[in-house]
Amino acid sequence: MGKELFRFFLVLYLTLICSAFSNPDKFGADYLTVKDGLLNNYVNSVFQDHQGFIWFGTDEGLSRYDGYGFLNLIHDSQNPNSLSHNIINYIFEDSHQQLWVSTRSGLNRLINDQQGFVRYFASVNDAGSLSDNEVFCIYEDREHNLWIGTGDGALNFYHREKDQFSRYLPPDKKSELRSITEDKQGRLLLGYGAWVQEQGEGGVCIFDKRTKRYLPTPVDEPTQNLAVMKLIADQEDNLWIATYNNGFYQYELKNNKLTAFEVTPNIAEQAPIKLINSILEVGDSTIWLATDGMGVLLFDKQTHAFSQMNRTVNNIGLSNSSFTNIFIDKTGIIWIGSVNQGVLKLDRYKCKIDRLEYNPSSVSGLSSKSVMALAESKDGGIWIGMDQGGVNYYNRNTERITSYHNLPGQPNSLSDNVINGLYENHAGELLIGTFLNGFDILDAERKNFTHYGPGNTVGSATYINCFLEDQDEVYWIGSRRQGLIRFNRKTGESYSYKHESGNKYSIPNNHVLTIIEESDKLLWVATFNGFALFNKELGTFKSWQHDPENPESLSGVEIYALCKDHKGGIWLGTDDGLNHFDPKTEKITHLRTADGLPSNTIKGLLIDDQNQ
Repeated sequence: MGKELFRFFLVLYLTLICSAFSNPDKFGADYLTVKDGLLNNYVNSVFQDHQGFIWFGTDEGLSRYDGYGFLNLIHDSQNPNSLSHNIINYIFEDSHQQLWVSTRSGLNRLINDQQGFVRYFASVNDAGSLSDNEVFCIYEDREHNLWIGTGDGALNFYHREKDQFSRYLPPDKKSELRSITEDKQGRLLLGYGAWVQEQGEGGVCIFDKRTKRYLPTPVDEPTQNLAVMKLIADQEDNLWIATYNNGFYQYELKNNKLTAFEVTPNIAEQAPIKLINSILEVGDSTIWLATDGMGVLLFDKQTHAFSQMNRTVNNIGLSNSSFTNIFIDKTGIIWIGSVNQGVLKLDRYKCKIDRLEYNPSSVSGLSSKSVMALAESKDGGIWIGMDQGGVNYYNRNTERITSYHNLPGQPNSLSDNVINGLYENHAGELLIGTFLNGFDILDAERKNFTHYGPGNTVGSATYINCFLEDQDEVYWIGSRRQGLIRFNRKTGESYSYKHESGNKYSIPNNHVLTIIEESDKLLWVATFNGFALFNKELGTFKSWQHDPENPESLSGVEIYALCKDHKGGIWLGTDDGLNHFDPKTEKITHLRTADGLPSNTIKGLLIDDQNQ
């Protein structure tokens, strides 16, 4: 039951994860605000450092979050090692693990292992200083060079060895260098965000790092009236442009094509949105937009359609909120800074899960309160085995449940209403392990049940836990008390492999809970007394069990779950911890609560696509 239970939840979970980037309502959501210890609810920047701390740049200083509480760092006029200014524009950590903080007045570098900063300011008398005190953005290129964008529009290059800067003044009238990124050729793409056009121009320019020159480019002229807030370059060499005065653009670098997208999130009577503070590519096909006044929007790169994140979290509406920036940390959690609501945390690991509950009178209700087994159907539905409720089929498209029960006097109905295990075979038929009557097979049309009970095909086996169909269409069945059963449906023949006292090549125990396939000739079998590798051709078992005199043996006696990782290792869930078995060396490694597990009783295991 453990394996199928985990398989069901994995299917449900991955469905949520795969759709979550395009449907953020599936994320768990919380706000972090001044009530939680954040310095200020106006959050301009979010970043995660190499240690995992999340840093928030606010209008009243810098807040570091460790998952539980905040460490707050602010400007102190009496301390030359404090922040240079409390209004934080941008936070960034470079490849040297140096944390940089740009502010309205000065650039700051965090001193390692201290709560102090080295400050950098503009100086008329120092050619190696910054060109301007207002610092908007920080970028590290593929050669690990650090570039700084300042309010006067200059591009500042940081010399690590000298701890100085070289200044590259912008083309005429450009000011407020707010965003820097890089194309596939290694050229810097620069976004200028002058909000007051009389004081300078906005737009996009290209800077050649090799020649240290600004390049004439067709993108400059059509974008010079745009107040650029954020640039991102994708894998297809497209430049995506968020502006504060005219919406959202795509610039195709290959053919110099600029496309404007009217930001309309399909909401009736809503004017196109012009004010976009930041953008971030989330996944391969979705760009998230943090807007000023219309919440968070999602843009589909394939369909060019916009949608709005409409959910309400903690009684705070999102659709009319103003957000400043979007950041994804190393675990996939999305942090969105807001203008006056703190930080919105969207956690894919706390995604909303719909509940199916007992309600036999409803078309969407379960027939029993106790779920014993689960399996996914090839059509995407879920089979649910109940205690005293038969089998339920949940259609995830219609959200309706079909129930199958034992009906007295109807031989083609289910044989038992207490279900232990479920398994859908290659042909789409459902194998059903019962408590008292062996197992049933429901045909692919889902009309009739065929019974394989005691005295019929599986001998005296009544209690069936699990199934496996091999490439020869032979079924391997885990039973209680009757060991491992081989069942050839074509011939109707069956054979039980049982424990034989004194025979080390027999199965170690007659209660089989889980079966997984190693190859077309070998099966791994979990029992109530260790586990075994079964050779189908020889009919022999090689077993490993708990030995209280041997600390390198299995940590537990009863093996509830098995799974195989990408390297061929076998993981075992036992009644006393998690074990890893290396088939090549036969070495067993133990993990218990002392190593971080919440419990030593492990009922289900599953390996994900990242081999975790």
